[in-house]
Amino acid sequence: HRRSLVPEYESRAAKEWDRDNKHFDDAKAGRAFDVHEGLDKPMRREVTRRDAAAATNKYEAKCKEMHIVPLARVFEQMQRTDAFLGHCNLASKGGLALAECLTSNKIVKNLDVESNDLPLPACHKLAVAIAANRNLTRVNLAGNRLGKSAIRVLAEGFKRTSLLKEVVLNHCGLGNESAVKIARSLLGNVFLKSMSLQHNKIGDAGAVAIGDMLVVNEHLQHLDLSWNVIKPVGGHALGAGLSDNTHLHTLNMSWNGLSNEGGVMLGMMLHTNRGLTTLDLSSNRMGPEAAFVMAEALKRNPTLETLNVADNPLGGHGIRHLMAAIQVNSHLADLNVQGCSISNVSAGG
Repeated sequence: HRRSLVPEYESRAAKEWDRDNKHFDDAKAGRAFDVHEGLDKPMRREVTRRDAAAATNKYEAKCKEMHIVPLARVFEQMQRTDAFLGHCNLASKGGLALAECLTSNKIVKNLDVESNDLPLPACHKLAVAIAANRNLTRVNLAGNRLGKSAIRVLAEGFKRTSLLKEVVLNHCGLGNESAVKIARSLLGNVFLKSMSLQHNKIGDAGAVAIGDMLVVNEHLQHLDLSWNVIKPVGGHALGAGLSDNTHLHTLNMSWNGLSNEGGVMLGMMLHTNRGLTTLDLSSNRMGPEAAFVMAEALKRNPTLETLNVADNPLGGHGIRHLMAAIQVNSHLADLNVQGCSISNVSAGG
């Protein structure tokens, strides 16, 4: 029965996308999409009130259909620009009811449904609703096991008409296959500015796809890949992707397994990269060689302001090279080497 629902949801989303392609063209041309465009203030308030009533009526009707008690918090939050529904224990039926409401909601712009124990069918329908919604700019789905079907729908939305600027998918059980789908969907995306994928199971294959995406994507500014399982091969790919990237400003790669080899590649990237202002490589088992390469690059890098290499076995000589580099580089304001070995570092630096 669950399988039979999937084509129906996807078909509905496709119709929404086709119907609203004009909004995609407007956004791509830099024109903001306003569902109340052309209305005076009193009429806007009335339309907003009606939109809120229509959306909450859908939620209430769906709850009644599934024999569950509607949550007062959902009624309240669905009438606000920022809807915080994290840790509400929505579970299966609550998630399905919320998705029914969200599809036509024209008020909420920031949706937070973190840690709601949503099962796969609810995640899928919620993803369809998010992809079809024309107002959302930020979505937090962290702590919900999304599954391949939901990721496929979200990725399709990223490729087509999604106006989302920030997506948080932490603790979602995402592996390489999901990371590849997300990365490919961002190849031509002109909206998304921030993506957080921390605490997942993304490895080298996912990192390679993300590295390829970074070569061509000119809009993503913040990327969090911390607490994954990315190793040297993935580090190579990310370094290559960022070598000439001037748009990504923040990259968090802490708590992966880059080791010395991956650290060296990311250090070499800093020779040519002119976009990153913050780079976090803490807890990656990088050694002295990576520190030497980064130090040489830092002497010439004019954009990096914060570098975190804490809790890596850089050795005394590696740290001394980094400290010498910041004497030359006036742009680097914060270098974190906490938890690294400082033996053999002379008192004079």
